[in-house]
Amino acid sequence: MAISSNDIIGKAQTVLQDIAGTRWTTTELLSWLNDGQREVCLLKPSVSATNQSVTLVAGTKQNIPATGLQVLRIVRNLTSTGAGGKVVRVISRDVLDTRKPLWHTATATTLADHYTFDELDPRTFYVYPPNTGNGYIEVVFSVQPTQVAANGNITIPDIHANNLLDYILYRAYAKEADNAGNGARSAQHYKAMQMSLGIKIQLDSVTSPNTRTVPTQG
Repeated sequence: MAISSNDIIGKAQTVLQDIAGTRWTTTELLSWLNDGQREVCLLKPSVSATNQSVTLVAGTKQNIPATGLQVLRIVRNLTSTGAGGKVVRVISRDVLDTRKPLWHTATATTLADHYTFDELDPRTFYVYPPNTGNGYIEVVFSVQPTQVAANGNITIPDIHANNLLDYILYRAYAKEADNAGNGARSAQHYKAMQMSLGIKIQLDSVTSPNTRTVPTQG
């Protein structure tokens, strides 16, 4: 990340015609920038995705590290030294519950064959078979973005700098919503951020290697 908080705050002050920070202080704008980072990661969790080795505990119920916000994908089993192993496939909780009603009490192993995930409990996942507590897996999950200090670099990808600018302007105009037109300006900037993120999600889907056809050799 190479874009600093001052870069974005300076642009916001230009738009707000408040270069000196009289009406909206720099400290205030910085706090909204940090709020904006969290908002972007809430709307598009992959923005703050990390890929880490997670040590499994005994049983089926598992959790991502305390810094994690949401499970995005589980990739494979790992050894204690981080070497790659058998893939772990996602499976429907209903399928496991129907076909193996006692799956939570099955014989424990060190390797996971499957995992299941519930969006209502985003930090938790379950592995099958139950683990002995000696297993390791590779997990992709979203994390809380690191707080940006004054004149520090943003901690989400630079491509989202305009999203952060729109979020700051949304909050700034909302604070002054009693002034004519500011309520509408505030709503427009939040909508602009949402639309940008929505379009990015669509583009990610279209350009994903998973959606591209591999040409056949002829």
